[in-house]
Amino acid sequence: MSARPGAVSERGAGGAWGGESVGEGGAHSQREGAPLLVLQGDNDPRVPKEEAQQVVDILKKEGRVVDVHYYPNEGHGFVKRENQIDSIRRTIAWFDQYLRGTDPAP
Repeated sequence: MSARPGAVSERGAGGAWGGESVGEGGAHSQREGAPLLVLQGDNDPRVPKEEAQQVVDILKKEGRVVDVHYYPNEGHGFVKRENQIDSIRRTIAWFDQYLRGTDPAP
């Protein structure tokens, strides 16, 4: 595990899982059953892939629904048009499945 301040540990980012924020924007990981979609560039300088993967691994170990996709040669934002389109499609499909309750597209 990383020793950097604010890094993710088995207790979460900055403290215990007890409703504290994980990652940017204050996303709470403790929401009961809330699924997580991670779309991230492999070269993200703000949220290192290793730390994002730690959160993914912990949540999966807890039996949570987590879908993760890493984009090669991308940073914090997606520059390649095909990755922008893919991330939008994945996001729409995710919302359709978990907000609308529709089956994911084949």
